[in-house]
Amino acid sequence: HNVVLSLDQVDLHATPYTLIDFGNYEAAETVFLKSVFCDGGVFLDIGANLGWYSLVLARNCPASQVVAFEPIPSTVETLEQNIRLNALDNIQVVNMGVSNKEGELTFLFAPDVSGATSLKLTGQDRGRTSIQNVVCQTTTIDVFCAAHDIVPTLLKIDVEGAELMVVEGAEKALLSTPIILMELLRKWSKAFGYHPNDVFALLGEYGYQAWVFREDGRLDPCPAVTEETVQTNYVFMHPQKHAKVISEWEALVQ
Repeated sequence: HNVVLSLDQVDLHATPYTLIDFGNYEAAETVFLKSVFCDGGVFLDIGANLGWYSLVLARNCPASQVVAFEPIPSTVETLEQNIRLNALDNIQVVNMGVSNKEGELTFLFAPDVSGATSLKLTGQDRGRTSIQNVVCQTTTIDVFCAAHDIVPTLLKIDVEGAELMVVEGAEKALLSTPIILMELLRKWSKAFGYHPNDVFALLGEYGYQAWVFREDGRLDPCPAVTEETVQTNYVFMHPQKHAKVISEWEALVQ
């Protein structure tokens, strides 16, 4: 995808190591987001981590606006380094968490598993470094968009279990029906006291339905998350407003 990532010798579970080990990172998801995002659009990368999606979409659409939210200051330093390495000027980095209210929250952060950063223990202990408590400022999607006079056309939400809270803070943004890519794991959402289907229900109030990626890259409808569901990344779209995208991706043969 013509992007460069710095290799951190501490953060051993980070995206660059996945690329080295397996040759790709969330391949179908990346291709999908590139296909639905275009110049003039606004992409909110919530839980940007080291910036994979921000970098790829900003590179692919230089006349777009990308906003990368990341709460942990040390991770933000690496994210900003990656942006400089790629000489991209259309990415705004916001050193804040995103939730359903403004304020401060304490995140659990392990330097060698930065991608597992969460308000709860959701995988940080699989690393070898000590888990740190990092107090970070938080905002909501609606508050941020109103303050900066933007309307998102695409959202990526990957916040290790707190996805429902992010969606709860996006009432006005959801009325504009951006396409959404969201990670939802039953074990992480359980730590926050909800089930992924609660997110399905909330987004359903705005007319959204969910799809998952098949092994061949096509999209399959996903009416609910069950114990048999193996996918963890979900695409949420409006059946009427996004009908063309849905038709193309359900029929896609890679």
